[in-house]
Amino acid sequence: MPENHGRSNPFLPHHWSCHVKSALLHIISLARPACVHTWAWAAGSLDPRTRLAAQLQQAQAKVALLREERRIKDARMAAIPPHWRPHYPPTKPMAIMELKAARGWNQVQAAKPRRV
Repeated sequence: MPENHGRSNPFLPHHWSCHVKSALLHIISLARPACVHTWAWAAGSLDPRTRLAAQLQQAQAKVALLREERRIKDARMAAIPPHWRPHYPPTKPMAIMELKAARGWNQVQAAKPRRV
């Protein structure tokens, strides 16, 4: 089964500069407060359809993030021998940093083990 699940290329090109990679992480980090603000506004709406739409959007976003976490974990476990599993291959740190930015995690939260 392909690791990228139908995506064209889930990793950033190697020739991208550190500034481009940093900008991408900042964009993802800035999108989170915008989404949270919009969901909060919709959750306080008098229209029940708007509230339900906000709840659905939140749930779909959470599922997408959980799938990305699982994809990273599964790819890591499949590609690395058991005695090397505490280490990530060179292609994974950027995906982990993107997920960390999208979730709004600090380093302690990102390092915490999770079960999906």
